[in-house]
Amino acid sequence: MTSEAVGDGDEVMPVSAAEQHKALAHPMRHRLLFALERPATVSGLAASLRTNKGTSPTT
Repeated sequence: MTSEAVGDGDEVMPVSAAEQHKALAHPMRHRLLFALERPATVSGLAASLRTNKGTSPTT
C-alpha cells in the first residue's frame, strides 16, 4: 500500500482492505484520527478524548 502527497505535507492513504475499514470504523480510532489533525501528546489526546492513556480499543 502506498500513500500519495496531497499538499502542505498531507498524505492520503487509500483504504481498500476490509481490515482497514474495520479499524477505522471503531469509534475511538475514528475520534483519534480526527484529533491527530494537530500536534498532540498522548496525555493531551487522552484528556481531549476523555479516556485513559492506557485504554486500547477492542476489536
